Amino acid sequence: MLQPDVYNRCVHFMLRLLGVVSVCFLFSPYRADGQVGQSVELAKGFGFVVPHRPELRNLVTGHSNSWHAGWQMDTRHARVRKAWHHAYHYPLWGVEVYYADLGNRKQLGQQLAVNAVVKLPQFTQFIAPHRRVQLYSQWGIGAGYSDVVWDLEANPKGIALSSALNVCLSAGYLAQVRMNDRFAVRAGINVVHFSNGSLSVPNLGTNNLSGELGLVYHLTPLQREVSRSEARGDSVLHAFEKWTFFTAFSSGLRENLPPGGPSHFVHNLVLGAEYRWSFKTALVVRHDASYNLSLDPLLRRNGNAEMQPTDRLQGGFSVGIVRHFGRASFEATMGAYYRNRNAGDGTFYNRFALRQQVTQGISISLGLKTHWAKADYPEVGVMYRW
Repeated sequence: MLQPDVYNRCVHFMLRLLGVVSVCFLFSPYRADGQVGQSVELAKGFGFVVPHRPELRNLVTGHSNSWHAGWQMDTRHARVRKAWHHAYHYPLWGVEVYYADLGNRKQLGQQLAVNAVVKLPQFTQFIAPHRRVQLYSQWGIGAGYSDVVWDLEANPKGIALSSALNVCLSAGYLAQVRMNDRFAVRAGINVVHFSNGSLSVPNLGTNNLSGELGLVYHLTPLQREVSRSEARGDSVLHAFEKWTFFTAFSSGLRENLPPGGPSHFVHNLVLGAEYRWSFKTALVVRHDASYNLSLDPLLRRNGNAEMQPTDRLQGGFSVGIVRHFGRASFEATMGAYYRNRNAGDGTFYNRFALRQQVTQGISISLGLKTHWAKADYPEVGVMYRW
């Protein structure tokens, strides 16, 4: 049966999610030993699923309803302040639970997710920390569960998602208005994306766009200031190297259409350079060399009966931006192939990656390769800098 008791499935999902949430915290640079500045919040969302592909238009039959419940910490009140806290004007970080009814229970179903979230203060030159009104951009990543997925017999039209467990990404903009030393109200706009990164197909993904209204409760009074003795370890922005060079290796899995086929490994070797023009931001240039086993069935389908091992090779150059958050960083690049036997992928590709520095020279990463808005495959990797 496609949709058994959702509560039983949610319990099973939450048990599996414990390990995934641990990975989210491994990549989270926002772990601060909090003293004060903690708060909890609850928000209600109302909106619709954005049909970002023509094939999804018939699936949008009603408005979506969502809820966010979370805990957050103000890094301004951390026991140990870090340089990146100051560089980003003391953001908020936390964890939230997300639930949504997408307005089409039969083909899109309901979604549940747990995200690690960071809120970056905006227009800080005009809005001081003690002002009643604060503006934030909000970013989140975590794991999500959908109780309805594509099925050839039971749900052939529900092509948005083909796996129950997915990656959940969120982005938004919100305003928070302080009512007193304990309560604040928040309002904003938020989009939540579900996708499995083409580990299984079909995988068009869902984008739930919502307007939100919520209430924030501060666990400690806002009037309390943190003394310098409490905020031990308070640091200033330190020097950094302008140029660094790196090599990286990553691997991922991709499933081709039609659904139900095997998954194929894709390996990628990178040589690149990074120019860091500020404490927060850097420009990255990289050469990508991939050995893509998923090209075999695609090329045979297009009439290439005799495959050579070199036909699996893909090469490209890419440039992009890196945002640094202490030992963690986020990288977004866009590239162009100079070698690619699969013309159906097009000329351009994109990569997005979260990196966590383990030692002075070694980092681990979790990333996604796409062709514009179409996911190609997720990948995990290791990087060495010198």
